[in-house]
Amino acid sequence: MAGAKPTSTPLGTTATLKLNDGTASANSTLFEQILGALQYLTITRPDIVFVVSKLSQFMHKPTEGHLQQLKRTLRYLKHTVTHGLLLQRSSTLSLRAFSDVDWILCDNLGATYVCSNPAFHSRMKHIALDYHFVRELVQQQRLRVTHVSTHDQIADVLTKPLPKRKLDHFRDKMNVIDGTFILRGRNR
Repeated sequence: MAGAKPTSTPLGTTATLKLNDGTASANSTLFEQILGALQYLTITRPDIVFVVSKLSQFMHKPTEGHLQQLKRTLRYLKHTVTHGLLLQRSSTLSLRAFSDVDWILCDNLGATYVCSNPAFHSRMKHIALDYHFVRELVQQQRLRVTHVSTHDQIADVLTKPLPKRKLDHFRDKMNVIDGTFILRGRNR
């Protein structure tokens, strides 16, 4: 792998990983060893979480196609070897949590407005009373409900292969940065 050509994404956007991809069986011991090391690396490299998770599904019977994809991920890491998760000391600490709309069984912007609007409308009669606790939390300023555009979904890094531009954008948003300059600045 020392002379391998680097790649700009850990997984191609058109890559399809299947159990029986038509290629021969691969060395499962080698596959498991590399994948195990990459699983450990995901602690500080959330940009490879999706591909590592996906390839882990084939650990019991890897093929040459899976091994080739694993090598592509290694080539991506070679290209971004100086990148890592930057955690900075800060005087303010805020906890931000995001939930997918699948959990509330509603994916429209109107639901966001209902949470923020304290007025009761006749159109909301079908909503059970126990679901109004979200509105109460919003009124108490203990919870803030906002709409996140599909173009700003940082979680996409964890759920699907992305093109280089989007991957770079979300990687920056997650504070996965090139640490070369930070380290050099401290060595003076």
